Amino acid sequence: MNTIQKIFQLYSPQYLARYGDKMPAIHKKVIRDIADCRDGSFGTLVYQCPDCRTPRVVACCCGNRHCPGCQQDKMDQWLHQQTAKLLPAHYFLLTMTLPQGLRQTARSHQRIVYAAMFACAQGALKKLAKDKRFVGSTRIGCLAALHTWGGRLQYHPHLHLVVPGGALSANNDQWLPSRQDLFVHTKPLAKIFKFH
Repeated sequence: MNTIQKIFQLYSPQYLARYGDKMPAIHKKVIRDIADCRDGSFGTLVYQCPDCRTPRVVACCCGNRHCPGCQQDKMDQWLHQQTAKLLPAHYFLLTMTLPQGLRQTARSHQRIVYAAMFACAQGALKKLAKDKRFVGSTRIGCLAALHTWGGRLQYHPHLHLVVPGGALSANNDQWLPSRQDLFVHTKPLAKIFKFH
């Protein structure tokens, strides 16, 4: 049993009672699936040793793509594939957080707000990367992942971005490296992201 499964088993009834009417149905399904993973709710398989004929019953997993217990192998494969695609450059990890005042709206309009977060992050990065003091081009790359919860399991939408340290020139014939210690300044990036 993984930690998320324990949390869902212990606290999801209270959480769903409090927030269930405001949650998308798919989120409720994820919680139920992970809480019930490998407990027999999804069926069982019976294996038998051909020599001693001892049967072994194994509970099936939920198969939900969000379940850490079911998806570890797939995650490892994905990570290996992504690592093979890395450019021979230095990288930066940036985090962009949705302002507190927008979180209630975001919770009720997730698809629209999350799409806007990605668009604003991309726009803000390109705006600053265009400046020759940083990179001098908008043709940057980025891998962004949305996280909707903070370390204390509070609703806290934010993006983690992995950005290669440079960009392609406007005509794609040159790599323009950024500084090793700085891609763009974070204070203006935060302001542009917030008001983009």
